[in-house]
Amino acid sequence: MLANFFEKTKPINSLLVGLFFCAGFFLYSFRIHSIEISPKIFFIWGGYFLSSLFFLLLSGFVLSQKKGVEQSLFVPLFIVLLFGMFPQVYQPNGILFLFFVLMLCYRKMTSLDQKGGELSKLFDSGLLMGVTLVFCNWTLLYLVVLYSAIFLFGKVSFRNLLAPLLGLLLPSFFFFSYCFLFDQLEFFFAQFLFEFSLDFDFYSSQKLLTPLKICFFLGLFSVILNFRKIIVISDKFRLNYVLVLLAFVMGLGIIALTPHKNGTEFLFVLLPTSILIAQLVEALSKPWLRDLCVLGLMLYSWGLFLGIF
Repeated sequence: MLANFFEKTKPINSLLVGLFFCAGFFLYSFRIHSIEISPKIFFIWGGYFLSSLFFLLLSGFVLSQKKGVEQSLFVPLFIVLLFGMFPQVYQPNGILFLFFVLMLCYRKMTSLDQKGGELSKLFDSGLLMGVTLVFCNWTLLYLVVLYSAIFLFGKVSFRNLLAPLLGLLLPSFFFFSYCFLFDQLEFFFAQFLFEFSLDFDFYSSQKLLTPLKICFFLGLFSVILNFRKIIVISDKFRLNYVLVLLAFVMGLGIIALTPHKNGTEFLFVLLPTSILIAQLVEALSKPWLRDLCVLGLMLYSWGLFLGIF
């Protein structure tokens, strides 16, 4: 019954998911800034709240039916629950902006299944990825997802292979021009210093390690349960499913290589993880199993967020 409620995309259901997010965000912000309140903090946190809420609303529409998951509220719901399991992502940070741009890039990639405008879509995808590259050079890993989409959707040609690279280089060219004019070329060259660290001490605490394990095993179980069934489907759903898996793997790669880990980098796998968990719930045949899965994640997320666990 609980799973069936969130399976329906009615306005009241969507409102409830939004209220869950608002409650978690304000509880976290009051916990961090319970004493100090200033116009600057209000502006920063207010802007980040509106951006996060817009990201949540957009995530419910970025994946329509046959785009990797059936149309439901499961993906936005699990995004909210994952926010509770990793409350560091409530902290204002620039990674949300980067992933928002990457989500738009993903939308452009999946639109390749429609005829016409392939060159424009690929250039735009590369351009969006180039914007994120200026701020986080490890987002270059998502280029694997982009070129995989070209091959999966059968859009291979010299122009189509070249278009993403041209779009990718354009933001770097403007960034170089800016640094050159203001005599700050060291900032530009720092863009190509791919610093990395495989130090996972930050994730060694039980409060972070346990939810990471839960997300990993739920994602793995989803792949085991759905892969064979989906991979034999000869339509666009299968192709987009492969892109989701690739985005998940590339996101894990960025998390692993990020030199300064603070928990906010989990945003890079937030959407793919939510999609995989949603596919797992949708694949369960027993209604009570689906309810148990949703209820268990809700209770654990709230309990972890409130410090019960």
